[in-house]
Amino acid sequence: MCVAALLGACASAPPPPKVPRIVQRPVVTAPPQILSPAAEDVLFRALGLVGTPYRWGGNTPDSGFDCSGLIGYVYRDAAGISLPRSTREMIVMGVPNIRREQLQSGDLVL
Repeated sequence: MCVAALLGACASAPPPPKVPRIVQRPVVTAPPQILSPAAEDVLFRALGLVGTPYRWGGNTPDSGFDCSGLIGYVYRDAAGISLPRSTREMIVMGVPNIRREQLQSGDLVL
């Protein structure tokens, strides 16, 4: 009987309170950069097109974009820079190779 009373008393004890688990996630920040006006125009023009549907061969906001169509449209519209229509043509353009540390805002990496 004594054992039953002790076990009954233990069973009725409230469970310990649950402590919320706090997970610290790393914060990743890029170093501040000063964008050239042309790079800033390209960035904001591209951000304004977020949500435009994908369409193979597309190169306008009304019809949709594929990758190279979007790049060509944004650079032409925002910075007045005409690029070849296809990614393949962009890759073979005679542009200099630069190191990763030399990249600047607005540079295309193909």
